[in-house]
Amino acid sequence: MTINYQVLREAAEKATPDEWVAFISTDTGTYAVHTPGDERCEDVIKWTGFDGQKNAENNARHVAAFNPKVALELLGEIKCLEDTNIDAMCRIAELETNLAALVAENAGLKAFKTAVYQQMGVGCDAPEFSITVGLSNLRRFADTLHAIEREFFTKELPDEEHEGETFNECPLSWGMSVEQYVSEFRKCLAEVRAQGLDAAIEAAKNLVAQEYEYKDFKAAQSDCCMHPGSDLVGKVEMTEWLVDFAAQLRKGGNQ
Repeated sequence: MTINYQVLREAAEKATPDEWVAFISTDTGTYAVHTPGDERCEDVIKWTGFDGQKNAENNARHVAAFNPKVALELLGEIKCLEDTNIDAMCRIAELETNLAALVAENAGLKAFKTAVYQQMGVGCDAPEFSITVGLSNLRRFADTLHAIEREFFTKELPDEEHEGETFNECPLSWGMSVEQYVSEFRKCLAEVRAQGLDAAIEAAKNLVAQEYEYKDFKAAQSDCCMHPGSDLVGKVEMTEWLVDFAAQLRKGGNQ
């Protein structure tokens, strides 16, 4: 059975308010309901259907007990329970939404953790502190490598698009494969070594030219055939050997 609360409420609101009293007269066989304000016997609400029933007294008492006042109070309590239930359902829905978000977030964190463990080359059962230490070491290694690149391989070049400004350029890129990076690193290292030798070569050339009073080193080279076995020839040959050695260093770095 479905109770129409709205119909019941409207009926209770239209009925005589306050409490009703059962009017029981076993001598006359009268089982009726007395409503507030009744002053005479004729005012008693009486249904012949009650009088003829075996349980007429209890039925009359029940109708009196479930009067409009009681009905309205019960409907009010039901309304409060319904409102509470609605609030609870809204809260449950909110919690379910939050739970779904947490489940999705947890799945994402698990996937991220798995990816990190795979990148670190360890299984997912490895203790978390080992990953923390590994990441710390990785960061320190990256900082060290970046410092090496900045110190030895980064050059300051003029900016062609902005006159008077410069920019830093490094031939090494972390976007390279390991093999490419090692190959480029070898070339850069060889260039650094050769550049260090270049300074010694230039100093030797200048020293030869000044000592034998030539315009420049090329002039001294051209005149060597005129002085076979002299100190000039030996110093020129030593300088040429240094030039050759620098070229070999660069060549080795490109292999």
